[in-house]
Amino acid sequence: MTMTVETFIGILVLSATATSIGIEIVKNLLKEFKINCNSMVLACVVAFVVGAVEVVIYAAQGGMPFDYLTIIYAFCMGIVNVIGTTTGYDTVKAFIYALFGKVD
Repeated sequence: MTMTVETFIGILVLSATATSIGIEIVKNLLKEFKINCNSMVLACVVAFVVGAVEVVIYAAQGGMPFDYLTIIYAFCMGIVNVIGTTTGYDTVKAFIYALFGKVD
């Protein structure tokens, strides 16, 4: 069993919702423990983890073997979810600067 484009996009839609909820949960936990964190870094880390974990869960439920292809799917979903998250926060420019430094 392989992943189709439709399945990938479906998981991405679920990831977007789960990421928003996950970010709020982590932000509230950090606020409760009085830990300061850069919101952009937090959003990117949560988005990557949520995207990758959802692909792993899909693979486990669908009987897909856990091989290099599943790892590539998980990595790609994490990256796409990060891009979607930073676009949703209208901070693509800040995301690029955070990754590569400010380019003049």
